[in-house]
Amino acid sequence: MKTVYTQAYEKTDILTTDPYKLILMLYDAGLKGLYMAREGIRTGDIAMRGEALGRVIAVVSELMGAVRGENEAAGFLRGLYAAMLVELPKVNLTNDEKTLNTAIKYLAQLRHIWQTEVMPSIQTLRAIPDEGRDFVRDDRAVGPNRIRTGDAVDRAIAGGHQGQAGVAAYACGFSCKG
Repeated sequence: MKTVYTQAYEKTDILTTDPYKLILMLYDAGLKGLYMAREGIRTGDIAMRGEALGRVIAVVSELMGAVRGENEAAGFLRGLYAAMLVELPKVNLTNDEKTLNTAIKYLAQLRHIWQTEVMPSIQTLRAIPDEGRDFVRDDRAVGPNRIRTGDAVDRAIAGGHQGQAGVAAYACGFSCKG
């Protein structure tokens, strides 16, 4: 059981953490919940499975709410998160580990992209002195001297991650079971 002091520390830690690191923390929490849900299925612990899935659904909802922009990367993420939000609640009824494994695969891949592509790009942007900046940090960026934080995600999708086709494959992985 957490003490009031522990809860206050955790709340302060979250409120003062870099927003980009918070996304990474959400991916970690989502993956932890998926593993716990899978363990609950394997051990027959219905409460563990249900609580873990509830936390994962909350995390995926937060991740979906954090998506900004109207580019291909944003559309991909919205579609992927929406598919998860449709399929994960069904696991409570079906105990389908395949659905959990598919969700683990995609969240782990997104976490990897976020950590290796997006976060280093953000650090690069932050290294530019304020007086030398001529950009905005969102998808409304225009002009030759502007940098978008979504560029790293766009590059990751273009570099082998399959964009909208990935959403279709993910949804098919859930709904086209053989």
